[in-house]
Amino acid sequence: MNLETYQTLAMRTKPHPDPDCDYLELAQIGMVGELGELAELLKKARYHHKPIAPDDLLKECGDLMWYLAVYADTHALSLGQFADAATQPTNLTPIASALAIANILPQPNQQGIADILRHLATILHSHGFTVAQAAELNIAKLRRRYPAGFELTAAQSHDSQ
Repeated sequence: MNLETYQTLAMRTKPHPDPDCDYLELAQIGMVGELGELAELLKKARYHHKPIAPDDLLKECGDLMWYLAVYADTHALSLGQFADAATQPTNLTPIASALAIANILPQPNQQGIADILRHLATILHSHGFTVAQAAELNIAKLRRRYPAGFELTAAQSHDSQ
């Protein structure tokens, strides 16, 4: 799945229109939260020698991508313009890439979007996956959770679990 298609499908589950929603804040807080979950997986793998379940890694990366898509959408940007970054991992370790993402998140911009995708590619490639695979899994999850697009009752039901 390419990033432009991913963003289009992901935005089908964006809570809209919601005049009370600050989508930029939603995206930033969401990215920080998902990065924390991803970092926890990487930390346990590195320091507790606990293997990372492939679905868990893909899920957390996909969830982070959803918030990145909201961020891009809020700024009228297409993730598709950053597709090259998603296929060019860095030479950093997955932990270093997670730390780099954390440094980028407070004020992501166009370069920040590319950098986040590059670091996600690093983390995913180190475990034998691609950004496209994380995107596909994320969209499959969103289709199950929100078959008709975003619905507040479905979100509330999910949040309480």
